[in-house]
Amino acid sequence: ASIFSIQLITEYLYLDKNILGKFSGWNDRINFPGTVNENNWRMTLPVSLEQLNGLAINQIIKEINFKNGRI
Repeated sequence: ASIFSIQLITEYLYLDKNILGKFSGWNDRINFPGTVNENNWRMTLPVSLEQLNGLAINQIIKEINFKNGRI
């Protein structure tokens, strides 16, 4: 077990099948290998903060963190 664990928030959000189905395509990548443009290394969350707060996936994320001693 690691002391630290760093993931992009989209990795957790994509555990929600509703979000995964809508926002997991090529255009939703954070990096486009082999290209240099204004879209590389940028990310917009696929949900608002209000929506993020109310997602059912939050309980699963909490359980994952609890089981791994990160709470």
